[in-house]
Amino acid sequence: MAANVLQLILRSTLLGAAGLAALYYGSFLIMPSVMVVNQSSANLTQSVVNLPRSRLDFGLILANKSNRIYYSLTQSDGLYEYYFVLSDNTALKGQCGSVTNNEIGKRVVITVFDDSARCEKK
Repeated sequence: MAANVLQLILRSTLLGAAGLAALYYGSFLIMPSVMVVNQSSANLTQSVVNLPRSRLDFGLILANKSNRIYYSLTQSDGLYEYYFVLSDNTALKGQCGSVTNNEIGKRVVITVFDDSARCEKK
């Protein structure tokens, strides 16, 4: 009897943990994201993308590396505004793409080159 109760508790705990893990990882399929890809010959010492209701700070991104940040579905209409500083002190500032509310699963990639940046919706 006690063994059956323990097995029931163990099964319930494992099913609960599996359910929480599925919800957690499933949220990444729903939440929109911005990925910054550094294709320049220098490191990005500052990497910031502003949305109408969010500020995404990617921090240092080494040359030929990338970083992705997921953001809230709740946004006002607006643009992606980026600001990058390369380790050679080149600053790149601009706007691209549009942001709106509830963009489920949206993926934006901003690729940084030595003298420019390009945005793509994937």
